Amino acid sequence: MDKAEAEQVVQTTLEELGLIDRVRVLIFTDTKEYIDAIEKAVGQSLDRTTRERLEGVQAAYLPVGQAICVVASQSRDPATLHRCVKHEGLGHYGINTFSPDEKRLLLGAIVNSRDESSAVETPFIDKVHTLKDLWRAVESTYPENSPQMNAEEVFAFVAEHASGDMSRIRRGADDLDDLLVDQSCACLSLAQLRDITENVAAGIKLGIREPQTEPQQNDAQYRKGVCYVVQEDQSLDQDEDYGPEMA
Repeated sequence: MDKAEAEQVVQTTLEELGLIDRVRVLIFTDTKEYIDAIEKAVGQSLDRTTRERLEGVQAAYLPVGQAICVVASQSRDPATLHRCVKHEGLGHYGINTFSPDEKRLLLGAIVNSRDESSAVETPFIDKVHTLKDLWRAVESTYPENSPQMNAEEVFAFVAEHASGDMSRIRRGADDLDDLLVDQSCACLSLAQLRDITENVAAGIKLGIREPQTEPQQNDAQYRKGVCYVVQEDQSLDQDEDYGPEMA
């Protein structure tokens, strides 16, 4: 996609999510322009490992300044970019609409759910039936991340699929109340986390959820391509309908 096409998709998606006037958007023509901008911002050249990690970035979220970055040349089609903007907006922006204590509890519950194997009846993420499946994919994709950072990635991958289902929004409110009232990092199922992200998305769209947690540094969150592992010796690549590039 070129820069103009990407900008149109991003603006349309932000309007849909209720984020049009609440986040900044930085659109780069290609990866070189994106990396050059980062090097200019930090005042030094990036090392080889960091540059390689950024080579396939399609979109990223900068919590300081609440900015979504998009690399137009990495977006293969509008549907993929639409999903990536939801990942950054509902996921990484959305997680910061919790207070610091609430965010800690929610991420703690997601971390505690790494081996949670309650399956959803109808998978909404290709080849993912449980949180255990998603955790294995995320941890293999982001081996450098802390458990808390990967918990945020799990949250963001689920948030990409928010659909506005009213029954899920209501259940998500109940699940959040239970989690926050109990003040314990209990386990969550994939269905419960889906309902919580639906509730967060609805709150953002209605304008009743705003950032409460402000990170002190810009460790950009971004989305990479993942392989979903079904058995220890068998990995399944994404199909054409759901194939996130690094974003």
